[in-house]
Amino acid sequence: MPEHFCYLLRSASTKDKSYIGYTIAPSKRLLQHNGVLAGGAKPTERHRPWELVTVVGGFRTKRDALCFEYAWQHPRTPLLFMRSVLQRKGLWEGKAAYVMLRKLTLQLPRGSGGTAWHTCVLGVMLEMPVWENLYICADM
Repeated sequence: MPEHFCYLLRSASTKDKSYIGYTIAPSKRLLQHNGVLAGGAKPTERHRPWELVTVVGGFRTKRDALCFEYAWQHPRTPLLFMRSVLQRKGLWEGKAAYVMLRKLTLQLPRGSGGTAWHTCVLGVMLEMPVWENLYICADM
């Protein structure tokens, strides 16, 4: 059974541009985003090269990782706006975590939404009971 990860990338060419994603192979995924291997996400093509900032592991299932990824990408979106997206993606059962995350991140200074912002959001997320079993991967 593969291990599931979420990751944060920082663009080395575009100031304050970041990308959050999901994968089972972080090192390979970074090569894809940088165009070395086929299969990188379209939004990352324009801001190459990318650097791996943080990798989060410890997800029990792909669904758990995708819930985390979506919450990390959209921590302040009001739940009423997110509802249709969450239901369509099959992630609606995690709504309590999204509500709590929104309340907690409203206290953080917004900044420009780059790497520093997503790192602060990650810190908040890893302290929440629903995600306290996750860990930052040291070697990737």
